[in-house]
Amino acid sequence: MRNIFSLIFVILSLTIIGCQCDDNSGGITKVTPELNVDVTDIDFGKVLIGSSTQREISISNKGDAELTFESAEIVLKSHKSPKPFSGSIDKKGLDSISDVKIATNTGKKMTLIYAPTVVGADTAELHINWYKNVATQEKVETVINLKGEGAKTQLDLCLLDESNKEVKCQSSCPTNTFCVEKDFGELDMNKEAFAKFAIKNLGGFSVDVLDSRVVQCTKNTPNCSSFDSMVASTSANEFYMTDPSSGNYSGTLSEYPKTGSTVIVTVRYKALSGGVTNGALKVESADQVMPKVYAKLTAKGIAPKICVEPTSYAFPTTTVGQKATGQIKITSCGTKDLVLSGIDLMNNAEGDFGYDGVGQNLPLTLAPGQFVNANVSYQPKSCAESDSADVARLKITSNDPSLSGGVGYVTLNGDCQTAPECKIQLDPNFLDFGNVLQNATKESSFSVLNIGNAECDIVSIGGLSNAKFAITKVVEENKTGQQTNISSPYAFKIPPGEKGIVTIKFTADNNLGTYTDTATVNYGSGNAKINMKATVIQKGVCQFTVTPSSSLNFGNVAKGACSTKSILMENKGADVCTINTVKKGSMTGPWFSLVKNYNGTKVDIGNFTKIESKCCPTGTGSAPNSMGVPDMFGTYNYLYINTDAANQPTSCQMEGAGWCIKLQCTGVNSRLDVLPNPIDFGIVTYGCNSQEIVVKLYNNGTAQLTVGPDISATPSPPFIITSKPASQTTIQPNTSIVIKLKYRPSIQQGVETGKLRIQTDAPNANNGYVEVPLKGEATPDKYVTDTFKQSDKPIVDVLWCVDNSGSMGDEQSMLAGNFSKFSSYATVKDPVTGEYKIDFNIGVITSEINDPEKINGVMNYPGVLYAKSGYPKIIANYPPAAPRDPTFDPVTTDFNKAFAANATVGTCCSDEQEACLEAAKMALSDPIINDPQGNKGFLRNSNTKFSKLALIMMSDEEDQSPASVDYYVDFFKQIKGVRNTDLLSANIICGLDRHGTIQNPPKAADCGDTANGNGAYAAQRYLDFWKKVGNGRAYSICDTTWGDRLNELGIDVWTAQVEYYLSRPADPNTIQVTVNGNPVNKDPVNGYQYDPDHNSIYFGANAVPPKGATIVVKYEAQCY
Repeated sequence: MRNIFSLIFVILSLTIIGCQCDDNSGGITKVTPELNVDVTDIDFGKVLIGSSTQREISISNKGDAELTFESAEIVLKSHKSPKPFSGSIDKKGLDSISDVKIATNTGKKMTLIYAPTVVGADTAELHINWYKNVATQEKVETVINLKGEGAKTQLDLCLLDESNKEVKCQSSCPTNTFCVEKDFGELDMNKEAFAKFAIKNLGGFSVDVLDSRVVQCTKNTPNCSSFDSMVASTSANEFYMTDPSSGNYSGTLSEYPKTGSTVIVTVRYKALSGGVTNGALKVESADQVMPKVYAKLTAKGIAPKICVEPTSYAFPTTTVGQKATGQIKITSCGTKDLVLSGIDLMNNAEGDFGYDGVGQNLPLTLAPGQFVNANVSYQPKSCAESDSADVARLKITSNDPSLSGGVGYVTLNGDCQTAPECKIQLDPNFLDFGNVLQNATKESSFSVLNIGNAECDIVSIGGLSNAKFAITKVVEENKTGQQTNISSPYAFKIPPGEKGIVTIKFTADNNLGTYTDTATVNYGSGNAKINMKATVIQKGVCQFTVTPSSSLNFGNVAKGACSTKSILMENKGADVCTINTVKKGSMTGPWFSLVKNYNGTKVDIGNFTKIESKCCPTGTGSAPNSMGVPDMFGTYNYLYINTDAANQPTSCQMEGAGWCIKLQCTGVNSRLDVLPNPIDFGIVTYGCNSQEIVVKLYNNGTAQLTVGPDISATPSPPFIITSKPASQTTIQPNTSIVIKLKYRPSIQQGVETGKLRIQTDAPNANNGYVEVPLKGEATPDKYVTDTFKQSDKPIVDVLWCVDNSGSMGDEQSMLAGNFSKFSSYATVKDPVTGEYKIDFNIGVITSEINDPEKINGVMNYPGVLYAKSGYPKIIANYPPAAPRDPTFDPVTTDFNKAFAANATVGTCCSDEQEACLEAAKMALSDPIINDPQGNKGFLRNSNTKFSKLALIMMSDEEDQSPASVDYYVDFFKQIKGVRNTDLLSANIICGLDRHGTIQNPPKAADCGDTANGNGAYAAQRYLDFWKKVGNGRAYSICDTTWGDRLNELGIDVWTAQVEYYLSRPADPNTIQVTVNGNPVNKDPVNGYQYDPDHNSIYFGANAVPPKGATIVVKYEAQCY
């Protein structure tokens, strides 16, 4: 019975659905839903391909029953993009619309999206099917028409003929190539030719032309083939944009084919010298397809031109009475015959230099491409230690019209030496046995080095007078490390660059006190002595000094990489110490490990050992403990060290007596570094733009990172980003991307500051952003006066980085012993004024970047200048007056001895990561460079406008710095200014196949006996760094002629300043120069020249201002 009633109820329910009672008639009325849309035609308009736009429509139920959907489908009609339209309702796709219901007299929003991927029109219909009656499945279809057009920006660059008709356009070039080219042909000197180009917008949107201007090869590389190596030209160059008259164009081009979609610019070529000149019209825009377009420019000046190689010739170190010869190659590199009318030797008062002709009589005519060699020689008549390097000039006169009077000069440099001699140096120069227990023995060794250029005949080694000291062993060691035992009286021969090793044993008896003695090495031309000392003490207790004593922080370590750090255990007690146990804590996590087993290690009195551990993150964030829980503070991650020291802590966690050293480490994926940082636009005239600054974003990590989409300058204006990625961009490890900014003052006068904000997922971001300070200064005045004082002496800061790994002992000694060759010119006083010819700071750092180390009894920290006890960190011949930074104390005048002490940095360290590039960056960066206990006072940027910075890196290993070479190049160039190239030199002494210059570079190669640890490994990173800095010398560390090499290096490093860098970009047509109030004409020999690449002026050979002269340069600042 219950089932029958249930069936009747279901039937009645089905009948009643869709109906309701009518109170007036008492009958049943049918009710239905009613779909209503507020629009039936939607036009999305033009949309940039690769992006999207959306519209919302209102869908409501005007009926008197709930509205239920059956389906919704977008049917394409005509289309270019495959699936450009989509939609959603209630956060569900249209394919799920059957789940959506709308109650009576309510509504919902439907979102329709148009996302074209191809240029062209797209049309479609949206079919919405809904139930009029769910029970009967009666459906109604509502149709909405959709249309949109995919469009893009497309910049085109066309060469025009005289009637402005298109000759060749970039749009016709093969993909990813630039094929528009204008050859101006051949022109006589000072003749001009012009060409017109159209910058066009072929796209469906307006496009911003950020900058268009002419670029060309620099004066040093007139035939460069890479557009990226070209620099912006000025009206003083061969190529220049004459229309617009400002020399550049920027603005907005309307969408094609509206008025304003094209602009025409004019480019001029003026023949200023003979030969081919290459340049380009460069157009940068916000075009998403090709943001940078070039049109190649070529022209040939019809005139003679002289090319000389090298422009400065350095003879090898030459013995008095002997003759060194060389050749200067003189080439006719123009397009007309070159006539050499005279070659004369100048400034050769002592007659040490000679010119032996070119093999033919002058005048001599050379057809284009022909060359002759001018034979030159150097034969010093006398030589003294105090002599500075010899210098003369070869004056070459020709018919090259680009030279004033046709005159050019080649500098000849020579350095003399006396006849070959044996020269012995003992290393170390003092033997300290430290504390020795009663009735115990201790051994120590010193090396007998031949740093001369002739074989040394060792007659005997002895002279000890105290029976407690005794020679126990003497060996002769050759350059390959092979040793030969020498018997008493220890007579043997030491060739140049080789050494003997003498081992001394001190035997203590029961008597306490300090004992001294002196050993004497007798050789053919003299003797060398070494003092020694030992202190006999009573046996006491072992006492360790532990550094660090509580926590070892590895900092940020990239996921997948490892970082090694050390704990220094130094025996400060009066007995031998034993390290019983070193182990990880019971809950220390898997990221940490010990480098080796240290159990049972013994440390003698006064000695130390290192306990090295590693952190190798497999994830990111704080290192986890053994349970997988992040341990930020090292509560559970620690090393336990148990010893027999009397001063060790009585308890360590749950381990017992000993030291617990907390371990902290953070795993990271990547690191975003920005250069330059901060960004300073300098002084800019109100109403003008600054020069565009190129900013590089480096990923200095081991995993990729992303930047964007938000890369913004605030406030904007005045700070404006002119080029950046259009969307979020990935930067792979050890690579970079570029953004560009400019500054347009928003006030008439004063300093404006802001920030460049870069959204990134890099771990060093703060709340998702890395920020870089921005600064610009506004002025209403375009007229500039720069005043310079001709320095009495060049000002040079020299930073040596010396590898202190285990294989570098001999090289350090050779450097120390020959340093006088490097410093000879700088340490000589002017015979008239009595002052030094150079104002120098010299400092030494090691290649260690991870851990502090003890060198010769002195703690040395990564990046901090090293000084042996009793010597200053900064060796300076003009130290600041007291009170001064402690880095200069104690003041010394024995510069060579001080450097020899500081450069002998030992062979204790940095084997796990020999990294001079990173060490030098640390030395010249905050906080070390401004720390009085660090390197404060070394780098003279702020108080000396034109101080030169010379980097010299010496290592027998490849550089293992963490960041890319390009990053370090940019960092060091930023210190002196990217345009001030002559104020930075990079010099390397490392694994190369030979010596070389920038014009004739060597190759990275293994050299010496690397199999037995007595050679050097190929130094490709150091070589790449040197090449990219582009100023300095490169030497193979395996070469034994250290005197010659260091002499050449000194000539380069101490070279006087010849350029004067202007404070603002100058309009070259407005420059006026005076020296001591007297006007100076523009002339390459008898006046000044302006270098637009460096924004500097320099003086010709006959117009160099005298010492102390006041140089005033007046000009109008460029308006960009």
